[in-house]
Amino acid sequence: MHRYLEKRLRGKRSTAPATATSPSAVRAAAVVVLRNEITHIDGLIRYLILEGLDVVVIDNQSDDGSAERVREWLGRGVLDVQEQPFAPIWSMRNALRWKFEVAAELEHDWFVHVDADEWLHPSCPGDRLVDLFARAEAAGANAVNFEDFTFVPDEPLEPGADPRERFRSYYYFAPAQNRMMRAWRQGSGLSSIETGGHVLYGEHVRVHTENAVLRHYPLLSPEHLHTKYQARHYDPANIKRGWHHDRIGLRIEDLSLDDPAIRRLSRWDSREFDRSVPVNRHIWQPGELTLTPAG
Repeated sequence: MHRYLEKRLRGKRSTAPATATSPSAVRAAAVVVLRNEITHIDGLIRYLILEGLDVVVIDNQSDDGSAERVREWLGRGVLDVQEQPFAPIWSMRNALRWKFEVAAELEHDWFVHVDADEWLHPSCPGDRLVDLFARAEAAGANAVNFEDFTFVPDEPLEPGADPRERFRSYYYFAPAQNRMMRAWRQGSGLSSIETGGHVLYGEHVRVHTENAVLRHYPLLSPEHLHTKYQARHYDPANIKRGWHHDRIGLRIEDLSLDDPAIRRLSRWDSREFDRSVPVNRHIWQPGELTLTPAG
């Protein structure tokens, strides 16, 4: 464990803000597992900090400079960079276990687990995750659900550019309600290790009535998507659980970037999402996306 985090854990709990942008009554932290995410890493950390969160990163032996870039943020919102050995067989369950173990060591009030190609925020402009968690706590909730908006490239991404600030086209991925419970209250006894990081379970799950937003940027280009998922070997035990089924056997020819379910934001940072056409599959899976419009 990094000595900065050790110092925070050894000392008496502070009532001061976790970061300069986090004056909320609650303290919140994001836990990230990553490997070779140099394209996403600066944007990921920057926006987590703007949401009022401290950040702990678990690096899976990146060899593209991701870990070195993360360490540049130490003391500026990133509390610690931990390392886990890279295994040729990817286990989602192990990655989730790492996240929950790290969260259990921290003294924050709320936690959220995040992937490198995501941006999580509340639905309302000007609002932050840390403030949403404070409202959830005041309402007696111990979990927050996120709506999944998956973004697709609507222009080539130049080297060094952040897809969060370039891509505006998206679709509303909503195969089920409350399927993306990414945030939980410390001491609640909740976990999502056995559900692939999606649904929190425990003796008393109280989901806040207010959903937040998860922007997902899984593909930078069709070729990137194919390389990203086809080069990964998944743990057979995870596959038996029904995980990763949409990534196994992925073919570029099945990818449709002009599906009628795809919508476009007026600005990259707009929060005015169109929820009228929820879909139950991703654009790289065979078949049409569009479901019957909601309502």
